[in-house]
Amino acid sequence: MNVPSPRANFSPVVSVCESIGQPTFLLDVLGENQFRFVHLNACHAIETGLDPSAFAGRLPHDVLPPAVADTVIANYEQCRVSGKPFSYVENLQLETGARWWRTTLSPLFDETGEMTQILGVAVDITESKAREFDLTSRLSEAQKLNDEIRQFAASAAYDVRGPFKTILGLLELVKDGFLDLGDEKLDQIRLCEQTAMEAMERSMDIVSQANALKTARIEPVPFDLGHVCRDILALVDPEQRFQTMLPRRQIKADWAATQMILRCFIQTSARYAENEISISVDQGADGFLQFEVCDDGFVSASGQRSDGEPILARENNSNFLSEVSLAAGLVSSRDGFVEGLKRDARGAKLRFSLPGELVQ
Repeated sequence: MNVPSPRANFSPVVSVCESIGQPTFLLDVLGENQFRFVHLNACHAIETGLDPSAFAGRLPHDVLPPAVADTVIANYEQCRVSGKPFSYVENLQLETGARWWRTTLSPLFDETGEMTQILGVAVDITESKAREFDLTSRLSEAQKLNDEIRQFAASAAYDVRGPFKTILGLLELVKDGFLDLGDEKLDQIRLCEQTAMEAMERSMDIVSQANALKTARIEPVPFDLGHVCRDILALVDPEQRFQTMLPRRQIKADWAATQMILRCFIQTSARYAENEISISVDQGADGFLQFEVCDDGFVSASGQRSDGEPILARENNSNFLSEVSLAAGLVSSRDGFVEGLKRDARGAKLRFSLPGELVQ
């Protein structure tokens, strides 16, 4: 492709870039899915470790790993098509490591109204995302412990109701034909009945109080599932060793939990896959989403990928089991379930459900 020469680095827009105290970049819009870096400001160089001179006049695929280039181009294209500012959260592996950014793209138009450039401003939100993921994990653990307490309280309450009912039945037999000789024995029997009934009521109060321990569910939010999957794969498979099939769906769900669970399962698939990884989502019953993460890797015997990397059997692999159990804990804490590893002639799939819905 014949790429026009980049704009001069002394343009007014470049001066604006340098005056912004956040990592900022400027792009030329060349056409559909075609963009070229014009300038990265000094703050961008400090925060990301990227060399601005290596980016000036270059296309994303010239300077970034293929998967990273694909995911940033998808974001730039959304801004180009809409013609409006576009904000999103992304996780990128750059020179300074994997970091979370909230990036805002703003289209720039010439005097004819044609979009010619895009100005991007990124804010590092790595710490806040780390706190969010930590809170999600802590809430999941608290939910698990609270569920265990509630189950124990309910079990104990129903266990003691049986003996109290037996006591009440025996007291009824004792009262039948009982002759009170004026020594207040009948009053004592009635007191025993009242005590047993109060104990039964108290046992149900304990169940109600235990139910109050149930933590509030995190409100679902709409987000682009394909965007989340692209970001994960850009970290897991930056050189695009695998062919991938990703969902092009907007969903409404717990963003942090979905991100953490998918990352775990996608990383696992990348460890065992031969050539292909696919992620899909469908609307299930009763307000649940059904997710599938599939790969074409060996599932019952050790082997090697075509690049010579070993593939371990995952059936009894402790690392695989621990990875899956970690994600399964997050799933179950949100009332979902993991079906576990399913095998067929094409490879393996992990299927799980989470509360949520597809956004039309």
